[in-house]
Amino acid sequence: MSINPQLDLDQFDLEKLIRTADVVRGVMPLADIAELADRVVSRVGGVGWSLSARRDQQDRIHLRIGLDAVLDVQCQRCLGPMQHAVDHQWSLLVVRDESALPELEDEQDDVDTIVVPGMLDVGRLVIEELLLVLPMMPRHETQDCHGPEHGGEGRKPSPFAVLQSLRKA
Repeated sequence: MSINPQLDLDQFDLEKLIRTADVVRGVMPLADIAELADRVVSRVGGVGWSLSARRDQQDRIHLRIGLDAVLDVQCQRCLGPMQHAVDHQWSLLVVRDESALPELEDEQDDVDTIVVPGMLDVGRLVIEELLLVLPMMPRHETQDCHGPEHGGEGRKPSPFAVLQSLRKA
């Protein structure tokens, strides 16, 4: 099932999604995500997302959410542009109020719990998780980096290399 572009992502009905057993997919334009303004060098394109829901034996709602995007970020080594691929899936346990939160010893390591008293705000969920999976200090792999310390333009000679050349002379 594809998402209707007119669908209000902050008023998403989980019960309907559970009844239909569909996987809902959509694309959120990067230009619409103001929180990315200082984390990316370009907000062209979009982040693909998918959402499915089910109930477990205890009648609890479980969400499975996926993100897929290629973001243009700035390498913190060379300050040049680089692409960062996001391919992320995670699971959430949905509870309706804080009293239903599981005890610490009952929590599963691979499932986070969120409180959703009414309708689910899918857009907010996608944005928050995208921000969490973006690296704080994105860097090219060493061999791909064009920074001065990796052989790029403007490379300063090592002071030890200068001493080595004096020693040989």
